[in-house]
Amino acid sequence: MGKKIVCESCGTIFPFEKAKDMTECPVCGAAFDEEEPKQEKPLSFGEGVELGPYDSFDEDKIDFWWESIHEPGVYGETDNGYTNLICTQCKRVVGCTRYPIAKSGDYVLIDSKQNKTCKYCENIMKNHILLKRPEEWVASRRKTSAVNVSENTPKCPTCSSTNIRKLSATSKLVDVAVWGVLSRKAHKQWHCDNCGSEW
Repeated sequence: MGKKIVCESCGTIFPFEKAKDMTECPVCGAAFDEEEPKQEKPLSFGEGVELGPYDSFDEDKIDFWWESIHEPGVYGETDNGYTNLICTQCKRVVGCTRYPIAKSGDYVLIDSKQNKTCKYCENIMKNHILLKRPEEWVASRRKTSAVNVSENTPKCPTCSSTNIRKLSATSKLVDVAVWGVLSRKAHKQWHCDNCGSEW
């Protein structure tokens, strides 16, 4: 992500390249300060950590996000730890890789020998720097899973109640034994405990 200019009056954020020549905010009309924007400290993993040719902290070049990091030794002495991965292109959980060799804020660096390919969209890991998955991704996953649960819950066609149960084979056999060919339950699968209908 590049530099940004934030209007101190209304809080609107502008890309630096577009707003560098502006003297006032186009939203609220407040004047921008004449001073140069503060230089952000460049991200790094510290001394002695070598980055590969494709490794970059630029969010546009991140190939995978990390969802969670499991510390070594949790599952015994031979447990080396691991990192769960999410593909940035298709936004799916794609598995895990080894424990990171370095951490810096929301960024982690995994061993450059670890090459991962998304099994859904064929996205290849070139950048071995992983960014923590964004909160929007979590919110969209919760929303999607809630919709799927409500769509896949069977309901009574008469009263739309979810208070239903599957008819047992025993109850069907007893009904056929009592009523014979006139049995009503023989071809039914569900019973609504709310309105009593069967289908």
